[in-house]
Amino acid sequence: MFQVPVSEGDEVPTTSTAPTTAHSTSTGIRFKSTKAKPHKKLAKDKLEYPSKLFIPLSAKRLAQLFGPGVTVQTGNIVLETLHRQRFRGTLDEGITAPGVDEVLVAKALAYLRETYPYNEDAAIMRRIEEEDRQAEAKYIEDAERLGLYKPQQNADPENPYGKSGLDFIKEHYENKAIRRKGEDPQPPAPDSVSPDSALVEQPKGRAVLARRTESAEWVKRYKEKAQLDGLKFDTLNPTQKIWRILPSAIFCLAIVWLSVLLAQHYVPPPKPARLWPDIPPAAATVTTLIMMNFVGLVLWRTPPMWRFMNTFFLIIPARPRLWSMLGNVFSHQSPAHFFGNMLVLWFVGTRLHDDVGRGNFLAIHLSSGVMASLVSLSRFVITNNFITTSLGASGALAGVLAAWCCIHSGEQFKIRFLPPEIGEIFSLNLLFFFLLCGEVYGIVRGGHRIDHWAHLGGYATGWAGAMALKHRARRRKELEAERREKMGLGVREQMRKIVGA
Repeated sequence: MFQVPVSEGDEVPTTSTAPTTAHSTSTGIRFKSTKAKPHKKLAKDKLEYPSKLFIPLSAKRLAQLFGPGVTVQTGNIVLETLHRQRFRGTLDEGITAPGVDEVLVAKALAYLRETYPYNEDAAIMRRIEEEDRQAEAKYIEDAERLGLYKPQQNADPENPYGKSGLDFIKEHYENKAIRRKGEDPQPPAPDSVSPDSALVEQPKGRAVLARRTESAEWVKRYKEKAQLDGLKFDTLNPTQKIWRILPSAIFCLAIVWLSVLLAQHYVPPPKPARLWPDIPPAAATVTTLIMMNFVGLVLWRTPPMWRFMNTFFLIIPARPRLWSMLGNVFSHQSPAHFFGNMLVLWFVGTRLHDDVGRGNFLAIHLSSGVMASLVSLSRFVITNNFITTSLGASGALAGVLAAWCCIHSGEQFKIRFLPPEIGEIFSLNLLFFFLLCGEVYGIVRGGHRIDHWAHLGGYATGWAGAMALKHRARRRKELEAERREKMGLGVREQMRKIVGA
């Protein structure tokens, strides 16, 4: 099953399913056009599937295989997923991604079985044996933890149940025969059963069963409820694409306009009126944003909230929703993704907050987030990619980082391990240039799960916001200088009148 993506920073091929913990699914890949050839060294005796053995197909070959209705990205993702399932023996799990039906799966399997021959039944049996082995090890671990089972010391590793009473009797008489011949017998194993007894003491009580590896029934029920209806995956003409993007574009522009009003009219409250008066304003603002993102992370791991999160906190090109353009900015599914973004928000956001104030900082953060969402949605719709979704705060953080670099564009930063004369050439402008080059390289190369277009939208919005703030500050200084000059001329004129009188 294709997994829900992660961020303006992460993409995942599904639009309407509940989140899972498998974040290793390859998604959003741009494959090079190559003719598929069977690999000469298929590891038929290995359970795990080495993903490098699969060769993506070109658009022409996919059209011959599936028909004109399947995109290059969708076709290669389906083929790669099924190929991995064949080698791991998990074909029974199936694929439940939107737009993937049984006919498409059957065609893909037929192609893979012809091009990459492999004993699928043997792979399934190995997987079942491995699951049984893990379950047995879990039973023994639980029994040892509860004191219901004590493993025998120096026991034969090939016999996990230990020796029976008959084995000890046999060993006793073999040692006696060895002593008659004058040789040293083998010492009895410690904690062994007396050779006079043919019985082995059995543990009393019952061991606790291991947890089931598959999802519980109530989790499956909420997973089915999280599926959204009315998703449209058909290829759109240019007019239909515009109408799919236009409502979200109007909503995002409205958020930007409200953010500008916030920046112009925000008045900091007095210290007694603040919620946390003893904490610096920058730390209080950023901590509140981190707490909002943490709530989103918790809700993604609460099955009853999956449908709500799919509706309002996930960008779905197959069915765009207005509030999801803003809600996805505070939405993370992976703890690693969450902690990475929040570290950037803390170290860069607090500095930008100190430079521009709370109103301007929130305006840049919100505007960059919604514009990054708009760029991401537009890119998916224009390329007819309706099975990939996006969420995360990285677009907003890209705007915060760009604004900070713009405001301190003339400043330099030092790198500890470089000599001072070399470190002086590194400026924040150069850092921002490297960040842009990294995003462009990711687009050209084809990032697996990173929405580089959303990052570029955030960078552009944050840089534009910082330029507007710098222009406003420069204009304010000019007006202040003119006012002081006029006041000075007026004072000199009055002095002349007094002296002349």
